[in-house]
Amino acid sequence: MTKMLKTVTLSCGLGVALILALSSKGWCVPEISAGPAQSGLSIQSVEFEPICSGKNVVHVSVFNPTAKQKIFLVDIRTDGRIEWERQYTATMNAGETRRVRCAFSFVGGIAKDSSIRLRFYEPVSAGSWDDSQYFQQQLFSLSDLELTKSAKLKSVPESDARAVQAGREFSSFQQLIREEHYGKIWDSVFSKDYQDASFQSLDSFENSMTGSDSTCLFFWDRDTLLSMHPASVDSSSNLIVLSVTNGKETWQINFAPSKNGWRIDWISGYVPAVLQPPDRDKILGILLAKTQTFNTQHFEIHYYKNSTAERELNSIAQTREKGYAQIVESLELSGLPSDKKIKLFLFEDMKTKFLDTRTIGLGFAGNVAGEDIVGEVYNKKQRVDPYHELTHFLTRPYGEPPAILNEGIAVYMSERLGGAPALQYLGGRDQALYARVRDFKQKGEWISLKELLSYTNIGSQGSRTVLAYVEAGAFVKYLIETFGKDRFLDAFKKLENSEDPKILRQNQEELERIYGSPLLKLEEDWERSFLSNSP
Repeated sequence: MTKMLKTVTLSCGLGVALILALSSKGWCVPEISAGPAQSGLSIQSVEFEPICSGKNVVHVSVFNPTAKQKIFLVDIRTDGRIEWERQYTATMNAGETRRVRCAFSFVGGIAKDSSIRLRFYEPVSAGSWDDSQYFQQQLFSLSDLELTKSAKLKSVPESDARAVQAGREFSSFQQLIREEHYGKIWDSVFSKDYQDASFQSLDSFENSMTGSDSTCLFFWDRDTLLSMHPASVDSSSNLIVLSVTNGKETWQINFAPSKNGWRIDWISGYVPAVLQPPDRDKILGILLAKTQTFNTQHFEIHYYKNSTAERELNSIAQTREKGYAQIVESLELSGLPSDKKIKLFLFEDMKTKFLDTRTIGLGFAGNVAGEDIVGEVYNKKQRVDPYHELTHFLTRPYGEPPAILNEGIAVYMSERLGGAPALQYLGGRDQALYARVRDFKQKGEWISLKELLSYTNIGSQGSRTVLAYVEAGAFVKYLIETFGKDRFLDAFKKLENSEDPKILRQNQEELERIYGSPLLKLEEDWERSFLSNSP
């Protein structure tokens, strides 16, 4: 029987509860704290199976003492070499006690100061939850947890049926990868635990294999896997471990039994791209060496050979020059000196962009090795509109304001000049800003203006990315279309991007001075505007 670390809740009277954890090291007290939300659900116990660097499992027992059906959600964050989160939901009937099994992992491996944070939620629905509204948090350090002892594996001869079977399974896996049959792999090759503890969804797995989003940076590389061949096989009572190599790297692939044969239960031994050490001083030189150049009046467009960008260069050049002229004219900006051009680097996918620039996301505008550059993913399915990053580039000389103004102006200009939904490439669906922000507000999903004004960036963990982008764009739309661009640019110049409480107070006071209204009144007028107006 598997030994587990288990927490139990003991009543101490007067409504006080003490939560203890039992492991092979004896009783310990996890760091427990109540969250900002209230809930009728009660956490009965938390049991960890012994922890290892790969796949792990925790069992959460929860009780619904109410007379209503409720949704329970547990968010698991592992803080190893890479911080990673995973959510599980369960529908709780009235009076039901449910034991929820959650597989998770330490992406990139365990570090000495690794920890596991569990947060428990009672969301309105399984598909909509606010990560700040948890009702309880439990935090475990690595020292609290029982670690798995190294499994005793026996070498399997090449002629053994298990070794032959593992080789066949791996060869079939590689062929499915080559043929891009990702759905079949998901359904018939991966175990449920591997699905849950790694990619978490078929879409995420497909995106990782194609380099379509940042998932590819945290797991194994498709091309490297295809270069591997079997090296040796080991086994235990319920596991076959196939070692594969390409001469440079050696990985281990764990096969576990299932009702329908052996399935891949874990893959280890690789170093995720996000952990591969960057050489930031050489980034610009690497980019220039890898790309070809196409010049226009205001742009130095850099593209990779045989890329989508190369095939569409003339269209890209015309679109970017048009975008440049529109932004400068609309905001009455000074534009670039006659002897300077914008270095625009276009990447075929997110993986290439990360490996060559160490930036995550579809686009960025920043300073690399003393040069201001813009970088974007550009392919048939993914491309940033020509206004967002360019707006960042052209407004940077005017100030470094909080994210609500900095990201807000980029989102707003995309909608105003692009003639298409500004949030199309930000997960915001095909809606105009006011229509989208109105939907959020009416559903009760909202970030107060005071809180949003404190964000130093949008897209970091806890910033509720899509909602924050929508609100920022809609707020800047309101400011410019109600009070004009001059007041907005005044605020853009004078407000500072900082987490310092003193600066945050000064920012609020400055915004109130510029717009002649207390922050709460400004927020109320803004809400009234988008609730009453069409997109």
